[in-house]
Amino acid sequence: MVKAYNKRVIWVFKKRDQVLKKILLTSGEDQSKWASKYEGLYVVNKAFPRKALVLTKMDGDDLPNPENSNIIKMYYAQCTLSIYQ
Repeated sequence: MVKAYNKRVIWVFKKRDQVLKKILLTSGEDQSKWASKYEGLYVVNKAFPRKALVLTKMDGDDLPNPENSNIIKMYYAQCTLSIYQ
């Protein structure tokens, strides 16, 4: 169901969105069940009309090449507020 849903959903990224980037593995790397699928926390610096994104690390360094938005996933932070402190 998730694959069918994601085919129809068009993700629109804006400047200053926080995103995760999918790790593209080669044949010799760890492809175990417990290996992480996404890396880092990046900020969208610029979004081009044809789905290309220029990403920036959280410390301010730009990534050298633009990334395709097919391998980018929106980052949603969970708010953990405690009202009983």
